[in-house]
Amino acid sequence: MRQTTELSRVKARIKALAEKTVSNGCTEAEAMAAAEMVGRLLERYALSMEEIDVRQERCVQVEVPIGGKRRRPIDGCVTAIARFCDCKVWIARDLAVPSYVFCGCEADTAMAGYLFSVIDRAMATALIDF
Repeated sequence: MRQTTELSRVKARIKALAEKTVSNGCTEAEAMAAAEMVGRLLERYALSMEEIDVRQERCVQVEVPIGGKRRRPIDGCVTAIARFCDCKVWIARDLAVPSYVFCGCEADTAMAGYLFSVIDRAMATALIDF
């Protein structure tokens, strides 16, 4: 337990040092010194910035109506959209309107819902043109 608390303190320190930028009011020398210290801490504790940047975002669900009982061309794209947006997806048939449910971070699910609607609209337009 002691090791995890030390690691969490180091991560918090790295986050605080990474926030010291010129745009946040530090001088250029202070920002460079903070960046150098971030590099040393990352190397010392064998961490990467991806491990530090993981935020405590809440998980949200976005429901996208399926639009009928018949399969449509967009149905073949749903898992690829979820994978691209780093979300999980499933079909919720117990709702009033059957829907695809994208689950993940708020920005990721918003992007998945947006991509779904853009691709669906593009396929519908292409079908009409055909």
